[in-house]
Formats: sequence, C-alpha cells, structure tokens
Amino acid sequence: MRDKIYVSDYKKTIEIGAFQEERLIKQDIVFHVVIELNPQRTELDIVDDILSYDVIVDAINDTISAKRYNLLETMAEDIAERIMNHPQAALVSISVEKMGRIDGKLGIKIVRDQNSSKDGGRHIANDINAIAINPITYTNKTFEGVSIVIPINMEFPQADETSRRIYALKSDALAWELAQKLNLPVVDTKVEALSLISRNMPFIRALGKQPFDQIPTLDDYSKDGLMKWHKEQLALSNIQDLTEVE
Repeated sequence: MRDKIYVSDYKKTIEIGAFQEERLIKQDIVFHVVIELNPQRTELDIVDDILSYDVIVDAINDTISAKRYNLLETMAEDIAERIMNHPQAALVSISVEKMGRIDGKLGIKIVRDQNSSKDGGRHIANDINAIAINPITYTNKTFEGVSIVIPINMEFPQADETSRRIYALKSDALAWELAQKLNLPVVDTKVEALSLISRNMPFIRALGKQPFDQIPTLDDYSKDGLMKWHKEQLALSNIQDLTEVE
C-alpha cells in the first residue's frame, strides 16, 4: 500500500461557471486532494526528499490564477496535470465542491495516474446532425432535421491576437443575427451545448471567448481548423460542410 499525503477543505473564492448567471460573480470552491506516493526513503527526515504539501496548494493556486474556468472538471484536470508532473506522485484524487448553487454541495471527483489521459473515454455523439454554413451567403431558412448550426465567418483573421479577438466578436454577431432569423438559441459554452444535445434541442453554436479562455494555442483560424475545434469540443462524429452552398 502506498503512502499518501492530502490537503482537505481548502477553500478559495473564484469566478467560475458556464451559465450566464455565474458570470462576474465569485463563488466558494472547496478542494480535497489526496496524492498516493511512489516509494521513497525518508529515514533522514530531509524535507527536500519528500513531496511537500505545498505542491498541492501551489497546483491549486497556480491553476485558478492562470485563467477563468467554465467547468469544475477542466479545472480539476489541470490541477491533476500539475501534480502528476512531480516524480513522486503515483496517483492523485481530486474532489472539487461548489458551494451556494443548491441547498447543499455539488461537485466532481477525478482520479488520475501516470497512465491517465485527458481524452480518455470521450463519448462520440454519432447521431447528431451538425452543419457548418457561411451565414452571409447561405439562404436555406428551413434547417429541417438539423440539430446544430455552426456559422463560420469566412473572413479569417491574421495571426495576431487582436485580429483573432475581433474575428471572434464578428463571428458571434453573425451567430446572433442568424438566431434572430431562425428563432433558435445561441450557445457558446460546451456544458450548455451538451445539455441541449441530450434533450434533442437544436441550437446555433457560437465561438464566444472559449478559444482564448480554454484553448490559447488555437492558431489555425481556418475553416478546417474551426470545424475541427467544434467537432472535438462537442465530440461530434461529423460536421457537414455547407460553407460553399448558397
């Protein structure tokens, strides 16, 4: 049996959440982290020879200060990745609880070891009919049988961050204009999109701030790059490319 170290009931107040009512407010989040250790001689009682509790606290603080998260799961994954970079960490169990959303606690628990993958066990939504269109030129107004409409702004930006942010804003404006025509909701977070998919409710998928908040290395702002990103985000088996269809 491996030795363990843990930090329990570590509370931080941060902005987190995917829903609109969670924007610009801070919530109490409680962390419980247990690390199973690889065998290590500690007879000499030398602090530098052991995995310090500071590794856990620093992993939490560095993660939550790096960016804003929509999902507890993603935040926990990033904390686990930081911890598992330590050579003495054999396995980590992380529980994260969000306080105040209900009359009680809600949260998640993940367990990761050196062989774990962030992409493990991804569900493929094979039956979802998703299409990508150019909202400027596409004139079909029925969208019969379509579950997800992905408007692609075909005026792709330059490589600099300012151009990409302007592109994202313009893309979202096109999504909202399309929503007004089709009377469909606009969704720019993964958790809300998956919720609508599970209920078989059609929607228009927008970029929002996600490529910058969640995937800062997304440099391929081409049609293929954006379609790939949408496909991976929602675990879609396919997106029908109708961007050249009028």
